[in-house]
Amino acid sequence: MAARAENGRPLDAADEMARIVYRAITKVLIGDKITNDQADRIGAALQAASAALRPRLAFPFVPNAVPFPGDRTFRRAVRVVDSLVFPIVEQAQRQGSDGEDIVSRLLQARTADGQRFDLQQLRDGLVSLFVAGTETTTIALTFLWTVLDSQPQVAETLQQEVDRVVGDGPITGAHLLELGYARKVALEMLRLYPPGWMLPRMVANDDVIGGVPIKGGSLIVMSPYLTHRLPDVWENPLEFDPGRHDPGQQRHRFAYMTFGGGPHACVGKQFFTAEVQLILAAITSRFRPQVVGSPPTRPQLGLTLRPRQRVQIRLRQTGPLAKR
Repeated sequence: MAARAENGRPLDAADEMARIVYRAITKVLIGDKITNDQADRIGAALQAASAALRPRLAFPFVPNAVPFPGDRTFRRAVRVVDSLVFPIVEQAQRQGSDGEDIVSRLLQARTADGQRFDLQQLRDGLVSLFVAGTETTTIALTFLWTVLDSQPQVAETLQQEVDRVVGDGPITGAHLLELGYARKVALEMLRLYPPGWMLPRMVANDDVIGGVPIKGGSLIVMSPYLTHRLPDVWENPLEFDPGRHDPGQQRHRFAYMTFGGGPHACVGKQFFTAEVQLILAAITSRFRPQVVGSPPTRPQLGLTLRPRQRVQIRLRQTGPLAKR
């Protein structure tokens, strides 16, 4: 990243955040069973697959058998993913499950009837975790630079915390508890710009919601993006205020829906917040990222919520490396 940013060269924020996130998540999921190049290739293929699904998102009730633009791209991307993931899983099966990564844990796991997961189940579980842990985090971190650019006081307070907690040393998991403001910034950014902007749910039984009768078995869609902007749910909802997430704040348990809620809430919330805290602190302890131009913070709706335009950043190096 530093080499690519030499001489003030602008970087594509989404591409750079993707590289960092892909390599971080693959170490958690796969450990040393994958190279950085393989991680980048899996990430690029999954990005292509996600983009190819957008036309179908606009027509969710059209059967999959009906051809759509993007279908061929999606199938090509899946073949790339499979060509990389299946060999990793097969090799892990041969070598045994003595690691601390998720693949090793899945190899140790059993289904409800006591059976081991087969190759396809291992592949599906790994890809699902990879998608859940990369695309949304990449989008969130890309949004974060535009938000910080428009909130200089928040950016300054965050920088002061990182300078105090991390200083010139390497960042470790031990810093997490002290990076409280970074955590609140991440949560508030996700309140205003939740990558998963809509949550489809199946209604179990007949019900009445807001005076509208809903039959059991119907599909409804909840939107964190809209709910988080309701003035009767959040005071001054369009204001970016990390203080909303101070410990002890009282609110309706479904007021904050970025990670869903109830029994189907996202289990990755703690991992996501820790990941963003560490990445944000790692970058800002070495660099002062500056957004190029004035990209709008207004998002674009698609399969996920994402910046409307490409975001470019310049990295001004700080700390000991800047003095060499």
